Amino acid sequence: MRTYQILKSLAENQDHFLSISYFMEMLGVSKRTIQSEISYLKKGGKDKGYKIGNSLGKGYFIEISDQEKFEDYLNDLDNEDFDKKERTIINEELSELLAAGDSYITVIEMASKMHLSKTLLYEKNKIIAEYLNSYGLVFERKSHYGIKIKGISSNIKKLMFDLYLDRVQKFSSIVDEKLGKFDGVEELIEESIAKNNLNVGYYEFQEMISWLKVSVFYQIVYEDPGKQAVEYPGTFYEILRYINSKYGVWIPKSDIHNFTEKITHAESKEININKKELKQYLITFFKEIDVKNSTDYSGDIEFISNLLKHLEFLIERLNQQVSYKNPLLLELCIEYSRVFDIVLKFSKMLEEKLGYKISNDELGFIAVHFLNHMEKEKVKRINKYKKVAIICTTGGGISNFIRNKIMTIFPKSEIDTFSFYQNSQIRDFEPNIIFSVIPLKESFDVPIIYIKELLTDKDLEDIREMLFLEKENIGAVREKDKKSFTNLLIEDMFSISKETNYKKLLSNMAEELEDKGYGDAKFRENVLRREKYMSTVYLNGIAMPHSIEINAKKSGIALKIIEPELIENNKKVKLVFMICLAKKNVDYYSAISSGIYKLMKNKVMISEICEKKDFYSTKNILKKLENL
Repeated sequence: MRTYQILKSLAENQDHFLSISYFMEMLGVSKRTIQSEISYLKKGGKDKGYKIGNSLGKGYFIEISDQEKFEDYLNDLDNEDFDKKERTIINEELSELLAAGDSYITVIEMASKMHLSKTLLYEKNKIIAEYLNSYGLVFERKSHYGIKIKGISSNIKKLMFDLYLDRVQKFSSIVDEKLGKFDGVEELIEESIAKNNLNVGYYEFQEMISWLKVSVFYQIVYEDPGKQAVEYPGTFYEILRYINSKYGVWIPKSDIHNFTEKITHAESKEININKKELKQYLITFFKEIDVKNSTDYSGDIEFISNLLKHLEFLIERLNQQVSYKNPLLLELCIEYSRVFDIVLKFSKMLEEKLGYKISNDELGFIAVHFLNHMEKEKVKRINKYKKVAIICTTGGGISNFIRNKIMTIFPKSEIDTFSFYQNSQIRDFEPNIIFSVIPLKESFDVPIIYIKELLTDKDLEDIREMLFLEKENIGAVREKDKKSFTNLLIEDMFSISKETNYKKLLSNMAEELEDKGYGDAKFRENVLRREKYMSTVYLNGIAMPHSIEINAKKSGIALKIIEPELIENNKKVKLVFMICLAKKNVDYYSAISSGIYKLMKNKVMISEICEKKDFYSTKNILKKLENL
C-alpha cells in the first residue's frame, strides 16, 4: 500500500518536488520507512517505465519514460491485498459483525466475506477491540463459535448511526439492501413536517432518516420482529404502523420518544423563553454591531424575524439535548470569517443573556441567516445605481461585450455605452455611476470605476464587492491599481518558530504586530478572545488567527512556519497566518480567506512553503493560488 501511494503521489505531482516530511505525514510513518520504500521503488524503476530522483533540500521527483509500462505497474500495485487501507478493513469487519447481529461469525467466514487472509484479520482485531471499547462495547471471542460485538442496544445503535452517517460504504450498502426503498417512510415524515409547520433543514432531515433507518435495521437484526405494537398517539403512529406493515417490526418506546423529539414539537414542553425580550436583545445587539461595522442588521425586519424563529427551534432542541452536525461549518468559518466573527459575538451575547452555550455546528446554521442578509444588502446597494454609463475606446462588439457583462451586476438598471469623446451625451444621460476603459479628462460628480475591456468573472466579483463596501475612494479605483492580498504579507514578520504552545505563539505574534505599528492597543487581547470562542486551526496544519475587532492601525499579515512540531486541539500546526486589518482595508477579508482556504486544500504547496522557508517563494505560491 505505501509503495503504491508514494508512486501515485509522485506521478500526480510531476511538476513539484515532494519532501520526505510530506510522505511521513501522508502515511504516518518514520523517515527511515519512507527512505526504505523509495529505495525499493528506485531499484525496479527502469524496467517499469520510470525513474525516481531527488534534489538536495527540495525532495523527490519522478520522470516517466514509458507511460504504458508505468500505468501497468501502478495498477498491479493497486490490485495487491496490501492496498486496502487499515480504516477500510476495520470498517468492513465492523459492518459484517453488525450485520450478523447477536450471532457469532468465525474468522474463516469473515476472511472469506472480506477476501482477506486470516492472519491480516487477526492483526486488526486488537485495533477493533479498542475502537469498540470507545463506544462501551466488547469485541467478544469465543472458542469454536467465533467473534461478535456485545453491548447494550443504545451503544450498538450509536456505532451503527455513526457508520451510516459517515457513509461507510460497506455498512451503508448492508443497511440499504436490507431495508430496500425507504421512500414511503420519508414521505410520511415530510407530511408530518409540513403539517406541524416545522423548521427542519435538509441536513437535519437526512440525519433523521439515517437515525430511523438504523433503528429499523437494528430491530430486524437484533430483536424479535414480532414485538407488540406500542400505543402512541399522533402522526408518528402512522409512521410506526407503516414500518410494521413493511418490515414486520415495532420500534421500541425509547426509540419512538427520541425520534419524536427530533421531528415533532406537539408533545414538547413549553419553551421557557420570553420572545419579546429575546427580540429586544437581538435589536440592541445588532444596533451596536451596525455602528461598529457600517452594516444594517437591525433594520432588516425579515432577517430579525427569521433569526428569531430559528432561535426558538434551536432553544427547544437544546432543552431536549438534540443538536445537528453542520457539513458546511469549515467552509463557513474560513470563506466568511468576518461574518462568522459577528456570529461568535452573537453566541456570546446569547450565552450571557439566556444561559445557552451553542455548539460551533449550530452557529454555522445561524451564520447562513447572516449571509442571506448580506446578499440582500448587496442587491439593495447595487440597485441604487439606476443609470450606468460605460465609456469605451470604440463601439461595436467590445462595447456590447462589456455591456452584457456589466448587466449581470445591474440587471434592473438602465445601461448605455458611449465613445470616449461623447462627453455631452454622457452628461445628458445623467448616470449614477460610470465604468471606463480609458482615463477621463473631464470630471463627473459620480463614482468612476476604471476597467479593462475583457472583463473576467473575477473582475465582476471584485466590482460587486467594491460597490457593496462603498469605498470612499471608489472614484479613484483603476484596474491596474488592484492589489493582491499577498502584498499584505510582512517580510520582517515571516520566520520560523520553534514555539510549542499555540496560545503563547499567538500572544507573541500579536504583540510583535502591535510593536511594529500594525495592531491597535487591544489587538493581542482581541486575537486571544477570538481564539477562545473557536479555534482558528483549520485544515492540513493551516491556522488563520485574527482579531475579533477590525481596528488595526495598519494592515498586514504575519506568517510563521512551525518547526519541528506544534499540536493544538489534537491538530498539527504547520503555518500560522496572523491577519491584521485596518477598517479601510476590510475589502481584503474575502480575498485573504479565499486564498488561504485554497492553500489548505493543496498539500503539495503547503509542503513546498514549509520546505523552502522563503518569503518570496511563499508569496509567489499564494499568488498562483489566488488566481486559480
